[in-house]
Amino acid sequence: MQTEKKIEWCFRKAEKEGKKHKGLRKVEPNEEKVQEHLEKARRNLKLIDRLIEIKYADWAISAIFYSMYHCLLAVLWKHGYESRNQACTFAVMEKLITDKKIAITLDKLQSIQESNNEHDETVVDMREYYQYGTETEVDQEKLAQLQQQAKEFVVKVSTLLEAKQREE
Repeated sequence: MQTEKKIEWCFRKAEKEGKKHKGLRKVEPNEEKVQEHLEKARRNLKLIDRLIEIKYADWAISAIFYSMYHCLLAVLWKHGYESRNQACTFAVMEKLITDKKIAITLDKLQSIQESNNEHDETVVDMREYYQYGTETEVDQEKLAQLQQQAKEFVVKVSTLLEAKQREE
């Protein structure tokens, strides 16, 4: 029920704010937007390698997050949503998963989004820590794990969306 209320709030926010909203709108599914977001996700994967190479691992964390986030936006466009708010994106994704409209697990989604548990380090938690903090060094093992997680997520979402496209 919490997810439903969040989604309702997201729709109201977008309606109130108009064209330059920071919420959620129902739109026609748009395959071009789906492909553009998947391409942006792949582009960010390439950037991660370059950022690690030039020792900007703190920025690589942001690229890891955004590679995964653009996959989520692709899924939303596939299902007829335009989101300009991360909390709204995660809420709709949760609904799509629980309604079995996308074959991604809630665990996978929760490994990306902000955690309520101070012992968990999700991709969002890491991105916020490095983006808003002053730390520039990242544990290399953790960075490699996150990079692999992003690569696997982009492949999984791309594969799911391409299979859905073939079905249509």
